[in-house]
Amino acid sequence: MSASPVTRPPLKWAGGKRWQVPYLRPLWQPHARRRLVEPFCGGLAVALGLRPERALLNDTNPHVIDFYGWLQRGLRVTVRMENLVNQATERVERLYRKLGFAVTFLDAPRRISCNGDRGPAREILGTRNV
Repeated sequence: MSASPVTRPPLKWAGGKRWQVPYLRPLWQPHARRRLVEPFCGGLAVALGLRPERALLNDTNPHVIDFYGWLQRGLRVTVRMENLVNQATERVERLYRKLGFAVTFLDAPRRISCNGDRGPAREILGTRNV
């Protein structure tokens, strides 16, 4: 197992497990010479956080696996890609459009709420050069 600093995952992934790494690390350390098997690797947060010497990584999304295969073969992304998500307000929508972002509205599940409202949160996904 490498003592290098944690590498940032190349993708932000819905349901990401980066927050689990501090809990998993003490469980993993006694077995660090073994192969890490992660059937749903998603954004790679666990594998990059634990830094195993050997790993078998998989996901049900064939596109993400293809993407990681291209990264492994040396893919370099030279186009700046941006994704911005924010709660939908007229002000935020105008700003994104003014900056040249394509705007999509999402009804996102509300997992955290200051006022107890668990209904969907209307959010804006702004994309450019994607």
